[in-house]
Amino acid sequence: MSAILDLRRLLTPLLLIVMFAGAVWTYQTKHFAVEEAREINRLRDQIEAERVRLSMLKAEWSELTQPGRLQDLVEAYPDRLGLQPFGISRMVRITDIPFAPNHDFIADVVAATTTPTPQQVR
Repeated sequence: MSAILDLRRLLTPLLLIVMFAGAVWTYQTKHFAVEEAREINRLRDQIEAERVRLSMLKAEWSELTQPGRLQDLVEAYPDRLGLQPFGISRMVRITDIPFAPNHDFIADVVAATTTPTPQQVR
């Protein structure tokens, strides 16, 4: 009977220490999880704010590059911008655009960068 009491006196503090360590570990894990959840929410909010900002910038860019607005600016500031008004006479069909001749530009570059051999020099 005395051995059981001695064992109980030894195990009780040991089990209390293990229980306390488990409680500390559980608290730390919960605290870490809550902090990570806050960080995730902060990043989600930041991403959403950036998406809204990007859509506003796209809308602003679309407004700034409207052909009518650009035409008005060209007419209002011809000397400062150095642009010519855009008219229907300046529009062409795709078939009116001349295409580059069939020429091997790569062969020209290779020929210009290679050094002649002694047989080519003679």
